[in-house]
Amino acid sequence: MGLSELEREGLVRQVPADPGGCDHALERAGHDLRTARCVQGIDLDWALAIAHDAGLQACLAVMLHQGYRPRGFDRHRTAIRFVRLVVPMRGTGRD
Repeated sequence: MGLSELEREGLVRQVPADPGGCDHALERAGHDLRTARCVQGIDLDWALAIAHDAGLQACLAVMLHQGYRPRGFDRHRTAIRFVRLVVPMRGTGRD
């Protein structure tokens, strides 16, 4: 599966690359990670939920950098699928 399949399924759309949006998503991810660290001693479940959101913001940053946006209902899943396609993974045979 490739990006063209995600486009055919209507899960992503091409847009002009958005450096400002990418920066904003990365700033948000950093903020969420700092918040998760503060909360972990109080409520670990909530800290994990916040850290999860940080990961999704990082995925969105990658998409915006590449000139894509997720579409449809399940945008979080689409963002993760997108990143798995475009980011090399060491030790997985995909690097």
